[in-house]
Amino acid sequence: MIVILVLMFAAVADAGDYGADLQEIAKKFPAAAAAVINIDSLFKTFECSRGAAGQAACDVMTAGVLLEKLDEGTVNCDATPNSKECSQARSIVNDTGNMSQADLIASLTTVSKKIFADTKLTAKLNAIWSAMVDYICFKEPASCPTFKYLKLLCT
Repeated sequence: MIVILVLMFAAVADAGDYGADLQEIAKKFPAAAAAVINIDSLFKTFECSRGAAGQAACDVMTAGVLLEKLDEGTVNCDATPNSKECSQARSIVNDTGNMSQADLIASLTTVSKKIFADTKLTAKLNAIWSAMVDYICFKEPASCPTFKYLKLLCT
């Protein structure tokens, strides 16, 4: 997990093209992929709703959500530098508008990795991610080998 997905972004960023991997998974197992994709948004919403107490975690979770969109190509900051998502990404990484899409992805990955600094939080998120993968495997057994692989990336 990141991972939740946010943790996955950081874990997978060094291992390959997470966006392409997730797109392939989504083609084969759309319901399972949707569940995985949306769990990070749930945590982002929670952290961002906590006000000042959750601001640092909100930025990290938001970076993860944006990273997913940029990495999968849903958002292209080279083509639409002033879009809502690109403006958010630039704000989180303190960019004045000079970073390319690739640079934003790299910087968002760095921000996302900050979640690992809190080992207690990481353990809690990994427990949730693990349970989510187990649930997906129970409901869609054919997807299990793929999601078990993702689970391994998160631990």
